[in-house]
Amino acid sequence: MSAAPPPCAPRPATVADMGEIAELLHRIFGTRQTVEFLRWKLTGLAGQLIGSIVLAANARIVGFLGQIPVRVRVMGRDVSAAQGTDVGLLEEYRRLDTFLSMVQASARAMCAAGVSLAYGTANATAGPLAAKLLSPMQVASVPLLVRPLSAENRSLGAVARMLARLLSAGERLCPVKPARPLDGVRLGRVARFDARFDRFWKEVCDDYPVAVVRDAAHLNWRYVNVPGLVYERLCVESADASRIEGYAVLGLRRRGGLLRGCIADLVTARKGDPGIGSLLIRAAVDWFRAQAADVAEAWAFPHTHLRRLLVRHGFISRRTGPGGLHVSALASGAKADVTAAGHARNWFLSMGDSDTV
Repeated sequence: MSAAPPPCAPRPATVADMGEIAELLHRIFGTRQTVEFLRWKLTGLAGQLIGSIVLAANARIVGFLGQIPVRVRVMGRDVSAAQGTDVGLLEEYRRLDTFLSMVQASARAMCAAGVSLAYGTANATAGPLAAKLLSPMQVASVPLLVRPLSAENRSLGAVARMLARLLSAGERLCPVKPARPLDGVRLGRVARFDARFDRFWKEVCDDYPVAVVRDAAHLNWRYVNVPGLVYERLCVESADASRIEGYAVLGLRRRGGLLRGCIADLVTARKGDPGIGSLLIRAAVDWFRAQAADVAEAWAFPHTHLRRLLVRHGFISRRTGPGGLHVSALASGAKADVTAAGHARNWFLSMGDSDTV
C-alpha cells in the first residue's frame, strides 16, 4: 500500500517562487517557461502578483493556479480583472479538495485586491471546473476561425490543401477590394505603441462593450515587452502619421505538426471603413505566407464586425471542443457591476487575450 502524500495547503505565490513554479509546470506539461517570462506574465501591467496561488506540501510546491492582472472595460467602466492562466497539480495531489482549496484561496486574494472579474480560456477540464467553483456567469466556446495557407503540408489534409489552393487562386484572379479606395491612409509597422493608440482606444472602446483595455500601456506590455517572443505589429495610420485607424498584431506558434500564423489582436472602428480591416487582414495573410505558415488563425465572435471581414477573406469557423471562455463575477454593486460580462454577445475576444500565442 502506497503512503498518503504529505498534507498540503494553499498560499499566495511570490516572485521568489517563480523558479520552482517553472519547474513544476515543466514537469506537468512538458513545456518550458522561463522565470523571466513567468514573472512578466503573472505580475502583468500591475507589476505585482494578484490571485496566483501555490499549493505547498512540506515546503515543496506541488500545485499552482495562476492569474494575470488585467483591466477589462465593461459597458463604459474600466474594472480590475484577472485572466486565468496555468493550472497544474502533481499527480498524487490531483483531488477535488486540493483544487478547490487553490481556487478558493485565489478568489479570496483577488477580492481582497479589489478584482471584480475573472475570465479565462482554459482547457476542457480545468477551465469549466474552475469556473463552476468561482460561480460562473457564462461559458462559451472559443470562437476560432482558420484559413489554410499551405497546399503542400500533408498534415493539413486533402480538403484543407485544396481550399488553400482555391483561396490563393481566387485572390490572384479576384482580389478582395475595399468598397472604395482608401485615401489618406497607409499601412505601417509599429515599434512601440504611443499616445496615438491611447487616442484610438478612446475613440473605439465603446464599439466593444466588454473587452480587455487596449491602451498603449497594455499593448506595450503584452506585445512589446514580453520576454522571448517577437510579434509583427502593423497599423493603418493617416498619411501624416497623426492618427491610428486600426491595428493588428501577428504571432507564430507550432502545434500539431503545423506552423500556425495567429492574429493575436485586430482592432478597427465598428462603424468605420471596412477597407481598414481588409487591408490589415490581407497584410496579415501575406506576412504569414512569408513566414511559411501552414494555416492562419484568429478568434472572433459571430456578433463582431471583424468576424464578417475575416470570413470574407477566407477564414472559416472551426469547432474547438469542450472548454472555452469562462467568466466569473467576484464583486457586485454599482461600483463594479460586471453583469454584462456574463453574456458572450458583449465580448470582444482575441487570441492575445489568452496566453496561447
